[in-house]
Amino acid sequence: ATLFSPWGKKVTVDLYRHRKGFPFDDPWGIGARQAWARLKTRGLTVAYLGVGSGAEVVQTLRNGQSPARIFLNDVVLENLEVCQANLETHGGSLDHIDVRRSYHRAEEALRWNEGEFDLILGCLPQVPATQVPDAEQIAHVYPIKDYPQLSEWGFGLLHAVLEAAQVSLNQQGRVSLVVSGRVPWTAVIDLF
Repeated sequence: ATLFSPWGKKVTVDLYRHRKGFPFDDPWGIGARQAWARLKTRGLTVAYLGVGSGAEVVQTLRNGQSPARIFLNDVVLENLEVCQANLETHGGSLDHIDVRRSYHRAEEALRWNEGEFDLILGCLPQVPATQVPDAEQIAHVYPIKDYPQLSEWGFGLLHAVLEAAQVSLNQQGRVSLVVSGRVPWTAVIDLF
């Protein structure tokens, strides 16, 4: 996986990836890791939504920005297992970090943590589907029937996550979500 230093230097790290997980060379994932490499997370409580293999968490730890608490969320249990293995292999000692995991839907997991997070990061599916996605599709699509708001732009799941973030972020909390595709800027403004 391509990881970044806070100054933009690329580093390649051999991480495990579940066969159904998002590929490391995906441009949206690379762009997210590049942007998130500059974040100051030391001592914070950070939620990683759609964490997959945990490349962005490994990057955070390698950059010396160890959060006090890490909340790892993915709806695919195998992704959380691979993420844990990557953190143990490439993240250094996790003894001083409270690491929690949830394989529930992102917005549900956030609502159970009222006022807890300083920062929420997420790279989540933005393609609405009429059927429930199977294990091969889950990293790419979301069921439109569950997330109809703003789905004309692929923002249904993101909309639900942002609503839940209003409850789960603390007073100074921030959120950073990957917004992919070619959509009008007004749709992005409406989302946020």
